[in-house]
Amino acid sequence: MKYFKLLDSERRGMIVRADGPYHQKYVSGFGWVDSGVFLQYFNDESPVYELYEEITENEAKILIGGNAS
Repeated sequence: MKYFKLLDSERRGMIVRADGPYHQKYVSGFGWVDSGVFLQYFNDESPVYELYEEITENEAKILIGGNAS
C-alpha cells in the first residue's frame, strides 16, 4: 500500500492510499473508504494533475491520528 497527501487547494491535506487500481481516502470518523478521487491526479488534462506527494505509512498515521492501517 502506498500513501499520498493531496496538495491542491480543494483537497489540501487529504490522505489517500493506493494499491494498484484500488484507492481509498481517509475520512475522519469513518476510516478508510473506497474512492476514485485520486484518479484525477494522474490525468494530464486535469487541473490537479500531479498535485500530491507520496508519504510513508508512518507519516500518514501521524496526519490522521494513528489509523493508517
